[in-house]
Amino acid sequence: QLLPGLEPKGVPKELMGTAHPFYYNDYKSFENLMLEFEDKIGVIIMEPMRAEIPSDNFLHKIKRYATKKNIVLIEDDRLFRETLALGLRHNFPECNIYEFSDGRDAVALMQKIQLDLVVLDLMVPGINGIDVLRQVMKEKLGGAPKIAIVSSADRMEIVQGALKIGAGIYIGKSKPAAEIIATISNFLLDVESDDEKLEASDGENQ
Repeated sequence: QLLPGLEPKGVPKELMGTAHPFYYNDYKSFENLMLEFEDKIGVIIMEPMRAEIPSDNFLHKIKRYATKKNIVLIEDDRLFRETLALGLRHNFPECNIYEFSDGRDAVALMQKIQLDLVVLDLMVPGINGIDVLRQVMKEKLGGAPKIAIVSSADRMEIVQGALKIGAGIYIGKSKPAAEIIATISNFLLDVESDDEKLEASDGENQ
């Protein structure tokens, strides 16, 4: 983060290639930096105020960018998928939600961007949900995001299999949409309780 008119003089050689400066009160320079290095940026460090007061919502824009969530939603039931997306956008206004009805198309995107959460139905065309889950875990697709399974498949061996592969939570589709959205949101925010990690749709076979 640089003062206007101050040219960067570099960083210690040990840190070469690890620090990328941007100008204070110049959101465009920050935005351009993120476009170039987004998949390599781990931390944004800056002072809240320099020689001048932040202008044009500069700090708010930086915070909004740093805290936005990238979510992939894989569900072939269009109405249900749109309902989940609407609820998640309400809870996380700054999030990017990528909607897919096909597992293969979702995997293609996950190979390119960093993600915070994947919401996955097990029975989707292209690549089924279990195979998507296996591929995400094996190849660390999307930077190893959290994975929430939302499915009508409620046999205990399927539920336990998905959790064993790497899903963090399993939610049955028979639950009210508002409850499903709330559970996913809590999961993303790390506020779920231990007894919420295993959810079968009708409470059967538990």
